[in-house]
Amino acid sequence: MGLPAERKQLLLPTVLGEATKADIAKEFSSLTLERVAENKYPSLTRIKHDQGVDKPGRALAILIIEASTSFGDEVLDKDTALEVAYEVISNVGMLSLEDCYVCLREMKSEKQFGKLNANKVLVKFKDYAERKMAHHERMSISKHMANKHPDNANRSSGNQREAYRQFRDQYVNDPKISEYQTNEKPTANAKRKK
Repeated sequence: MGLPAERKQLLLPTVLGEATKADIAKEFSSLTLERVAENKYPSLTRIKHDQGVDKPGRALAILIIEASTSFGDEVLDKDTALEVAYEVISNVGMLSLEDCYVCLREMKSEKQFGKLNANKVLVKFKDYAERKMAHHERMSISKHMANKHPDNANRSSGNQREAYRQFRDQYVNDPKISEYQTNEKPTANAKRKK
């Protein structure tokens, strides 16, 4: 089950409202790629379009800086975090801020991730975006198969052959069509066969 609808856009105001890491973790620790996909959170591109590029950029930079504190003494500086945030918005803007939170949380829990830098963050976000698209593709196929008309599933090749025979008999035996076919000029292939 997903989060209630009233929590749908809670991460952006929470992050920009100077919430602590503990507050954010308490509110959003149950998020997963699947839950984010089910709840259809607004994408970074949508937020950028509605509220300007600064809001999602600052919020994502804050999340990146907070995640970088988990990787040792070297915390990403504000300028680097903003640069990475804008790169993410430009390259994988279909992700929501909630997706970014899940991605960063996954990054923190990986074994031997090493030192965090801008390249690793961008690569991880692109990998996450590919996984999300694959998840949406699976969901779409599942939905399609569930809604597929039952007659299509039961159609056999024998039924299709019979329908074709009926169609052929109807139109081949039609005098207008037969007359047209006899008055046709032979094609190049027909001339060669003679």
